[in-house]
Amino acid sequence: MPGHLIRLRGAWERRDPAVPDAVPARVVLPLDRPLADAPFRLERRFGLPRPGPGESVRLRLEEVPGLVAVALNGQPLAQPAPGTTALTLEPGPALQRRNVLALDVDPSRWASPPETWGRVALEIGPEP
Repeated sequence: MPGHLIRLRGAWERRDPAVPDAVPARVVLPLDRPLADAPFRLERRFGLPRPGPGESVRLRLEEVPGLVAVALNGQPLAQPAPGTTALTLEPGPALQRRNVLALDVDPSRWASPPETWGRVALEIGPEP
């Protein structure tokens, strides 16, 4: 049975790792065009989802070519291999009352610029 999705669309901040003190730009996912030719970081804050008994929370990322790293609350969750465009992660105890999800993206890893980029959601469903 598919889980309940909490889509993480709005309230993303795009940061340039080369200019850490710059004011981040607000973006909404999915993007309908590439953000930059250089690597960038997307960050989003969110609260603790409340799974019911026998349920768990998974992080689903789709249409994410060029994704280099995923971190939650400063802790690495994944470093996808080149060519990865989708993955599902189990954040487990890394989830807190308040959370920050960070996605590091390198456009040089795209075979070609995607038409859209970034479908990200929390999925609450039966424990695996």
